[in-house]
Amino acid sequence: MAEETLDEVLALTRMHGRGVFPLPVKENPNSKEPTYNELPYQNADAPQKIKELKTFISQGPEVTSVDYAMRWRKFYPAIFQKFKTNKPSTTHELTFDSKNGFDEDYVYVSGMTIDMIARVNKSDPTKQDIFRFPTQNGRFACPHTLKFANIKRKDLEGMLWVGLEEQGRIVKLDMKKIMSGESNKKTLEEGKPVDLTEDDFETICDVQIKGDTIPSPINTRPHGFCFDECYENIWFTGKLTNTVGRIGIDGTRLQHFELPTLGAVPIYIALGNDNNVWGTCLNSSIIFRVTTGEKPEVDELPISDKAKDRRPIAIKPDPRGRPFLWFSTEAGHSVCRLDTKVFEKELSKVRSGKTGNCTCSLACKFLFSGSKVANKIITEFPIPKVNRNMKLGGIAITKEGAIWTQSYVDPGENTIADLPDYVLRLRFDKHFPTITNVKERENKVNMTGVPIDYYELPTKNTVLHRIALAPDEDESVWFTELAADRVGTIKFKERVFTKRKKEGGPTTMPVPTRPIFLAACEKEDDDNEDGSRKKARTC
Repeated sequence: MAEETLDEVLALTRMHGRGVFPLPVKENPNSKEPTYNELPYQNADAPQKIKELKTFISQGPEVTSVDYAMRWRKFYPAIFQKFKTNKPSTTHELTFDSKNGFDEDYVYVSGMTIDMIARVNKSDPTKQDIFRFPTQNGRFACPHTLKFANIKRKDLEGMLWVGLEEQGRIVKLDMKKIMSGESNKKTLEEGKPVDLTEDDFETICDVQIKGDTIPSPINTRPHGFCFDECYENIWFTGKLTNTVGRIGIDGTRLQHFELPTLGAVPIYIALGNDNNVWGTCLNSSIIFRVTTGEKPEVDELPISDKAKDRRPIAIKPDPRGRPFLWFSTEAGHSVCRLDTKVFEKELSKVRSGKTGNCTCSLACKFLFSGSKVANKIITEFPIPKVNRNMKLGGIAITKEGAIWTQSYVDPGENTIADLPDYVLRLRFDKHFPTITNVKERENKVNMTGVPIDYYELPTKNTVLHRIALAPDEDESVWFTELAADRVGTIKFKERVFTKRKKEGGPTTMPVPTRPIFLAACEKEDDDNEDGSRKKARTC
């Protein structure tokens, strides 16, 4: 094998350092390796053809599904060519400007391993504006989470915050200003990426750990972040340092709070309806809570007695304002509901019983009591798998209570049958599961009668990563495909396209739906306190 050049070694080191491990390439002198121009992901102008979806349980209008290749791969061929794979694992997070209306017709997507973000046109996703971040002192940017401040406020209009994980910074971009620049307009019209500079950062929030006794700043690697209730502070997870941090949106007042469990790997974080921040720890299957007052307190909670096997991913507040948080478990292939009121009740019991000289976090009391405490607070809703090797990705929740999630085959296990991946909709808005509380045991959940829509995706081995509802919630849901490096959408509108829009474009097919019988009217009464539906009027 030829000796690798310094640039190739650096590229490999960079990708491995971000947790991206390409599939090994078998040496075969008789096989002809494709050149970069022959690789299947090179032609970003021709997204994969759509095929008819397989909807197993459904009720509603015609549905279409399509995904699109991200155009940034054509601007960074060297790394992809080196790996000789069409799985560069770069398409990560996505967000919308849903309140201020500046960019409501676009979805923003982060390309972590190639230091880019994309502004994707919702009407024609083949139209993508690409923006590339600069290096800082030799460190790449690694843009991961990106968010608009989705509140109607003049000073926040068009402001996009992006977490640069490898630089330990969260920066604010004024997208209105960037898009209006004459040189940037010309660059985008030519189909080239806009090279951002430090001058394009309206605010730089340095979230590294610093101190008089620390020789050099420690990068927390801010993975996820959210805003507090007043949009005055940003809360973020320090994936590398096992911390949760808070910093003002002006880049001041930085604080770090250590999680009690070592190696927990905090990733996702969200503001709950109780105005505290909640997050998931991937490596320890723990949910953490940090109070948002002047003196924040950190508490942890294991998911269940099977905590080591769950791997929680995304966490979202209940959209109806109820005292719940919802989160997905990758390995458990389930969606869970956490009751914050019950959490406070159980926490007060733990605090009243804290005795002796123990100085560790109160969270240890939860850990030692195990499932007896967790099962009072968390209710787990299992999701049927299409096959045994399925994993779950992110979640999105509609205002009516339906939950969208992603079920995909572990590519390492998808070597024989070449099985498809799915986007799922749990119709909790139509029929809520029956929950039976059993003392000192897991809540017994009966999913009978709950409609679940399975939408097969046109691309296989996607490693589905994030999912979000568009501002026009009734029209579309969007998702990212990490391993396939594509962005996809499922639209809910009675549109029928029997021909290609243009040469090389996607073919969108109508999906026949099969109605199912529900014993209750769609107009139901209010919810019970535990979140379950009251008995509906019979039809």
